[in-house]
Amino acid sequence: MSQWKAVAELAKDVQAGRTRAIDLVEQSLQAIEDHAEYQAVIATLAERARKRAAHIDKQIAGGKTVGRLAGVPFIAKDNLLVYGADATAGSAILRGFDPPYQATVINRLEAEGAICVAKANQDAFG
Repeated sequence: MSQWKAVAELAKDVQAGRTRAIDLVEQSLQAIEDHAEYQAVIATLAERARKRAAHIDKQIAGGKTVGRLAGVPFIAKDNLLVYGADATAGSAILRGFDPPYQATVINRLEAEGAICVAKANQDAFG
């Protein structure tokens, strides 16, 4: 099992060009796949995450300023609304619900360059 660095270290490495955002996304997606038996993740946002990572990497390569969390992957609990992902709050009743807006916390994380790679499982409406 690989040891992840602290969030601040990951962000600094991405900002400095020592690590690419796409590599962190791929590492995250691989870890999710490697531990699928735990059923902790109910949906991955691979395409969306890869696009965001590519955009961040392009900004950095172009010398542009990026957010404080640039390239740092995270998983959102399923009760948080994320564009492009069902929001079921752990309930089959809400399966297929496409949120019309995104949770403020997700907006703030993404505004700083963090990348949502998946939705985490939870008890229904928990």
